[in-house]
Amino acid sequence: MKKLPWIVWSPVVLALGACGQPAPAVDSSTALPSGALMAQMIAPEGVITEGQGIGSVQLGQSRAQVEAVLGAPSQCTTTASAKWGTLPLCRWNHASGGRLEVVYRDATVRTVKKAPPTATEPTGVVNISVYTLPGYLTTRGVGTGQYSGAVYQTYGSAVFTYGNSAILPAQDQAGRTVHTRFSWPAYNNTVLRSIDVKYPDAP
Repeated sequence: MKKLPWIVWSPVVLALGACGQPAPAVDSSTALPSGALMAQMIAPEGVITEGQGIGSVQLGQSRAQVEAVLGAPSQCTTTASAKWGTLPLCRWNHASGGRLEVVYRDATVRTVKKAPPTATEPTGVVNISVYTLPGYLTTRGVGTGQYSGAVYQTYGSAVFTYGNSAILPAQDQAGRTVHTRFSWPAYNNTVLRSIDVKYPDAP
């Protein structure tokens, strides 16, 4: 049997490809991170402006505007509205285990009853939610992970209870009702799990 010559595995040899050509260098400065990596770059804290938005995301913004700030989402799926039907929902996961979710409504979407949309119905972002991200606080200092009673202590009679949520109503610039919703799990009504800024018809 013919013996093969010994090969010295130097860094130059290891860098050669199957055809004996150097492997192309990767320019990491132009590589785009995946949605999951972008999600980890979301700020762990921000301001929840009651009746307007969460962090840099505001009600009424387009999907392009949101992704220009947050980057590609970790995941997009759909959710259902009793009035507007199926709507896109995009999620940005945070390394801590919390997440931010945004629900959109297109201007051309008809209602479930097939009626054409009216000019008074909201479009773009119709719901922004944070789940278990205690660094996001309302302008009055309420955030997830806090005792649910803090909502009533802070906002008093301005909020009302609906199921496992406390809702603070307001109006947007067009005079439409907007809800800031503070929610807790059905099995534990003492700790806030999520906060939404949403239109009432949004899921």
